[in-house]
Amino acid sequence: MDAPLTDHHHSQGPAPSEPALRVPVLVVGRCAMARQLRKEPAVALYRVESAADALGELAHIPPASAQSPTPIVVIAPGAVPELATSGPDHADPDHDPDAERRLVDAMRRLRPDVRVLRLVDHPRGSDDGRRFGYDGAVLPGAGLDQLEAASWPDEAHSAVPAPAPELPLPAPRAPATHPAPAPHHAQAPQPVPPAAQAHPAPPPQSPLGAHAITDDRSLVDAVLAGSEDLPAHAVGVLQRRLGSTVHFFTARGPGVPADAAEVVHEGRPLGWLSIDGAAQPHAARAAEWLAAWLGLAQRHAELRSHAMTDPLTGAFNRRFFEHYLADALEDCRKSRTACAVLLLDIDNFKFFNDRFGHAAGDAILREVVKLLRSVIRTSDRVCRLGGDELAVIFYEPSSQRRASAKPLSSIVPIVQRFQRQIQSHRFPKLESAPGPLSLSGGLVTYPWDGRDARELLNRADELLLEGKREGKNRVKFGRDDDATL
Repeated sequence: MDAPLTDHHHSQGPAPSEPALRVPVLVVGRCAMARQLRKEPAVALYRVESAADALGELAHIPPASAQSPTPIVVIAPGAVPELATSGPDHADPDHDPDAERRLVDAMRRLRPDVRVLRLVDHPRGSDDGRRFGYDGAVLPGAGLDQLEAASWPDEAHSAVPAPAPELPLPAPRAPATHPAPAPHHAQAPQPVPPAAQAHPAPPPQSPLGAHAITDDRSLVDAVLAGSEDLPAHAVGVLQRRLGSTVHFFTARGPGVPADAAEVVHEGRPLGWLSIDGAAQPHAARAAEWLAAWLGLAQRHAELRSHAMTDPLTGAFNRRFFEHYLADALEDCRKSRTACAVLLLDIDNFKFFNDRFGHAAGDAILREVVKLLRSVIRTSDRVCRLGGDELAVIFYEPSSQRRASAKPLSSIVPIVQRFQRQIQSHRFPKLESAPGPLSLSGGLVTYPWDGRDARELLNRADELLLEGKREGKNRVKFGRDDDATL
C-alpha cells in the first residue's frame, strides 16, 4: 500500500523532523519502486496503473513553485500496451514506435515543468529513455536522489523553480458536453438573484461585446468549487458590465418577460435571461455567454466525478482516498474524535486471475466492492487503491455526529459481517475454485495507531502483511496486537 498524497502532520508532543518540501513522484504501472519510495520522507508519492490515469493525476499535482517542487513521473513497463511491446526482443507488427513519445509529449503539454523517466531493467536500457523523448531512465531500485539525477543529467537544477507570472484568464469556450436540462415546474419561475457579493450596478457602460473580460474570477471559483451559485455569480457579472438589472429564470413561465433570451447549450435549454433598460438588445449575446459558462460547469463536474471514481468497480479511487482521508483526519483533530482505516487485499488474487482469466478477476473486484458497500455506514467510503488493494475509511463528520456517538463501536461488527458475507458469497466465475474467496486486512485507528495519514497507512500495511504471513483470511487490529478477526 502506498503513502497518501498529502499528510497533515499532527502531534501531541514534539513534531518529528520532516523536510519542508516533498517532491511529487508519480509512478505509472506496477513496480516495486513505489514501496521503496513510500519510505522516503522527502517524497509525496502518487500511484496509478495506466497512462490515461497518469494524465488525470498529473493535472491535480500542484504546479512547481516556491512551495511545491517540480514533479517527476516514472513510467514502468506494461503501464500501457505500447510500452509492454517495445524493445529489441519484440516484433509486434501492430506496435507503434511513436506511442511512448506521444505519451511523454502529452504529459509535457499538460505540465511543461514535469520530468518524465522510463523504468528499465538493465543499465543499457537507459538509452531508450532519450530515444523515446524521456528526460532519462532509472533502475527499479532507484531512490529520490537517483530520480533527480536522472531528471537533470546535464545541468545543475533547483528543485523549487521561481513562480510563474500570473496570466489573465480568458473567457471559457463552450465544451462538447450536454448539461442536464433545467426542470420544468408548474409554478411561476423565480429569477435567480445575483450573488451576495456582487457590487451594485454601475452606470451604463460599453456593450458586452466590447467590454474587457476582467471580472470573471468569481465565475472561475464557482466552477472549480462545483458551486450551485454559478448562475447568481454570472448575473452579478452581467449587471456590473451592462449597468442594467439582469434576471435568470430556470424555466419559462408567466413571470418571464416576453423579450427574454433563451439560454441554450448544444441544443439543450438551460433557462431564460432578461435584461432591463438600454442594454436589452445585448440579451441574446449575454445568453450565449452564460450558456458557455453553464456548459463548462457541467463538464467540469463530470470530469471531477471521473477523476475521483474507479471505472471498473464504481468505488472511489486512490486520489479521492487521499484527499478524503486528509480532510477526515483534520476534522478529527479539531473535534478530538477518532476515525479508522481498513486496508484489504484479496488472498491469492493472482491465482484467480491466471486460472479463471482477467474477466473473472474484474468480476471478483466488483462483487467485493458491492459487498463492502452493503455493510458500511452512509458516511464511510469504499476505495480501490489499485489492483486488488481496497480501503475503507470509517469516519463520521463532526457536523453529522451525535454527541453521544461512539465513533469506533460499530466498526468491528461491520468487519465481522463483511467477512461472513465473503465466506458465504457465491462467485459465479469461481465455481471450480478449490475453496471460498478470502481477504486479509489491517485495521488502524486515529490517533492510537498513527498521528497522520502516512503513519496510519504504514501501520495498516504492516498489519495486513502480518495477516498474510499467519495464514491469510484474517484482519489484524492495530489498537490491540492480539486482536484478529
